Amino acid sequence: MTEAASELAIGEDQTGFTDEQVRVLQIMYPHLQTVTSAQMKVFFHQCQLTQLDPFAQQIYMIRRREKGETRWTVQTGIAGYRLTARRAVTRAGEDLTYEDPVWYDVDGREHAVWLKEEPPAACRVVVWRGASRYPGVAHWREYAPFVYSYELDRLELDPMWARMPANQIRKVAEAAALRMACPADLSGIRIAEEMQSQDRREERERVDEAAGALRREQESHSAEQPTEASATQGDAPPDPAAELDEARRRVRALAEQKGVSFADVTDACVKRFNVAFQDADVPQLVCLEEDLTSGSTVSAEEAREAAPESTAPSRKQAAPRTAARGGRTAAKSGTRKRTAAKRTPRKPPATQADSSSDPRE
Repeated sequence: MTEAASELAIGEDQTGFTDEQVRVLQIMYPHLQTVTSAQMKVFFHQCQLTQLDPFAQQIYMIRRREKGETRWTVQTGIAGYRLTARRAVTRAGEDLTYEDPVWYDVDGREHAVWLKEEPPAACRVVVWRGASRYPGVAHWREYAPFVYSYELDRLELDPMWARMPANQIRKVAEAAALRMACPADLSGIRIAEEMQSQDRREERERVDEAAGALRREQESHSAEQPTEASATQGDAPPDPAAELDEARRRVRALAEQKGVSFADVTDACVKRFNVAFQDADVPQLVCLEEDLTSGSTVSAEEAREAAPESTAPSRKQAAPRTAARGGRTAAKSGTRKRTAAKRTPRKPPATQADSSSDPRE
């Protein structure tokens, strides 16, 4: 145990972490595996300056993202801040004293002790270093960390800050006062309570970025859905009712284009297939469409215009047939009359014929 402690202890003559110390730090803080050697040197310098032990978790380095860039922040707790400040003041042969903290409500009234249910609007902590007075003020709206709750769909205050609002904001005010009193020893170092608000903002930014990427992916998927639906419809079996409606629509459109009335189309359908237009099936409608395309189906107006030219020759030919028919009728009547005249003389009585023609006389 003693041997292990001696290996991790930072010596006064060290200029950087040893390989063993780096390995242990990376085990304690896995995010340090991505830190560069230059950033590790900065962390080592802060550890020497503050005389805080990183292996005792008195000081540590946190990775954060700010405006899309990765930044490393050296942090400590309020106890490490107090220890560093007191050591600095002791080395200088001075005293470090505090005034009583003061909390303020939203109306600016001072409170020596905060007893209200709602959080204070601000807190002031004053530190004296020798004869110098250093006030530190922290406003609630600047440091209170809010986290978006997806279950409640609203922003929620960090649990620790919700439980102890007066104590948390006092730590921030005290850190600001100590940093003013000991800038050479505490410059560039923050306590965790000061950075929680920024951490929550970064978390919200990451969540918003992830939500935006998911929303864009969903919108892209929604835009591709009609194409997929049409492809699915193409693979599906055809709908008979849809095909029938489409065939009827094509026939009507073609008839209108050709100037053929719907009544003429219906008559043509009845004459050709012996069914009404609304009862024709798809093959019959296709045949009707072909007739319209080829011009086999004509309108009633076209038929009337073509009627005089087609019927006139028939009427002219009908007259000679009638006359010939009448002549043949008259000839037949004359023949019947002559035949009747020939048949008018009758034979004499049988007695006379027999007596005149008897060979015995």
